[in-house]
Formats: sequence, C-alpha cells, structure tokens
Amino acid sequence: MKKFMLLCAIVFTSFSMAQSNVVPLDKMSQKDLAIRKVKDLDKILDLNEEQEKKLIALYSEKNMMARKPRSVQEAKSKRITVTAKLKAILTPQQYEKLIKSSGVEEKKAEIPKERY
Repeated sequence: MKKFMLLCAIVFTSFSMAQSNVVPLDKMSQKDLAIRKVKDLDKILDLNEEQEKKLIALYSEKNMMARKPRSVQEAKSKRITVTAKLKAILTPQQYEKLIKSSGVEEKKAEIPKERY
C-alpha cells in the first residue's frame, strides 16, 4: 500500500510540474505571440530568415493594433494595410498557399457599400 501511495504521489507531482511551464496566451507579450504565429506559418510556408523577421514585426504591430479600441471603418482599413504588407513580404506562391491552408477565400480589399 505504501508503494502504491508513493507511486501515486510521484505521478501526480510530475503532471503538475509539466503543466506549470505553460504560459497562458493573455500573459504572453506581443512579440511572443508574433513569434508563435510565425513559427506556425514557417511550418506551412517554409519561410526564409528575412521573411520571418519581417513577419514578426508585422504581427507584433498587428497585435498592438488589435488591442486598441477603434471603429469598424478603421478596423477594415487596418486589415487592408496588414494584408497588403503580408502580400509584399511573401512570394506569390507562399501567399496562395497561405490562403488555401487558412480555408478562407481572399476577400477583395474594397470597403463594402452600405445598403439602404
């Protein structure tokens, strides 16, 4: 019985120690979130080092923009500028691969007309 209790104690402490190293997303810095996003993209797109640096800067800026309160019109214009910068950083083949892997068709960068 003592051996069983000791074994249970070892197993439970090892599980709790393994989970203590996990950092919640809301506690991560902007740059850490950007690095995480770029690592995920690198698996899909096979980025070079220059592209990685530019994307980290872009996503750090994008995360900072997303946290600020803004109007709908301003959000659309920022989305358009981020998409344009993303197209400039990636090659056409990488951009197409990104669009296909995201499962979302590319929307035109136009502001929709209001309906009355």
